[in-house]
Amino acid sequence: MKPFDLRTLATLTVLLAPLVLASCIIEIDFSPLGNDVSASGAWTIDGAVADATSCANAGIETVEVVFYDGGVEYRFPSTFSFPCSDGSFDTRPDLVLDRERFSTQWRAYNADGDEVARGESLLIDTGVLAFGGHAILASADFVTSGFNPLGTDASFNTNWTIDSQLPTPDNCTNVGIASVEVVLYDSSDFARGSGVTVMSAPCGDGSYASPTAVLKAGSYLVSTHALDADGLVLAAYDDPDTLTIDPAGATNYTLGSADFATNRALVANLMFDKTVGAGEDYGSCTDAGVTDFTYVLENASSAADYDVVSTPTPCIDFLTWNEIPLGTYDLTLNADGTGGAKWTGSCTALTVTFGTTTYNCLFNR
Repeated sequence: MKPFDLRTLATLTVLLAPLVLASCIIEIDFSPLGNDVSASGAWTIDGAVADATSCANAGIETVEVVFYDGGVEYRFPSTFSFPCSDGSFDTRPDLVLDRERFSTQWRAYNADGDEVARGESLLIDTGVLAFGGHAILASADFVTSGFNPLGTDASFNTNWTIDSQLPTPDNCTNVGIASVEVVLYDSSDFARGSGVTVMSAPCGDGSYASPTAVLKAGSYLVSTHALDADGLVLAAYDDPDTLTIDPAGATNYTLGSADFATNRALVANLMFDKTVGAGEDYGSCTDAGVTDFTYVLENASSAADYDVVSTPTPCIDFLTWNEIPLGTYDLTLNADGTGGAKWTGSCTALTVTFGTTTYNCLFNR
């Protein structure tokens, strides 16, 4: 028998390798589902609680979170579809997502499975969570009547900075900004009193681009908000330009860049009752005859004293705290005046956001 030539084997291996590899190619579809973190979220219908009545009136049977990979939409109804009347979902203790970054959008469907309404687009970053962590999705409001800028005519992109610097997870955390949202208003709503949130993303991203068309043709005023972890608006940038989406024009629009200045000051204007009794006539220290006072400024959430003046100090007409931490405070003041007059009282729920916040505080005799 002729000996087997190893060179022949090597040649056959090279020739057959592409065929072997070709027969073993496996197409892997995109899936955000995993066993790393749990998730929860909530929704409303036209600004009202989602229940059996409001859902039925709106013709909404189910609410779903859809995912995008690039511009391709993926649905996972067995995990992320819920009865509208539930008003919220929480997968805990089940872990349902991988630790990754996902582009998503809220959707609402009728009993036939037809789309009825859309909610805001969300950029979810579960990669910052530890294994077993919990992702809370920004709440959605499904608008079924009146002003609604959500549609399928155009996509958009936007960006933001913190004190003129590119945001990072660290500097966002340092100033208390958890997320950024974009809110659109009708072009005639100059007071910006009734808007629809179209996007929410982590502050540290610094930018957002919708993966698909999410806006409807029309003219809109645009505001970009910086929010804390509880959803409180800390700062707002109102774009002076009107966004006009032309159904026959561009299909992607760039919104104005927002810069969030994070300086903080709390000012309490002190006004003292000039008469004994119900307290309907207030004035300055001089007007009311106040000579001195003591006070305590307390953090309303932690009950920790932020500023304490326990030694009587000459009366002034306002108190200012610069670079005070974000939060809500209560001011308690006791004052003395001519002829043995005394004033006391509390000025509560003094909420500090970015910029200068001023309150008028009234104290009775």
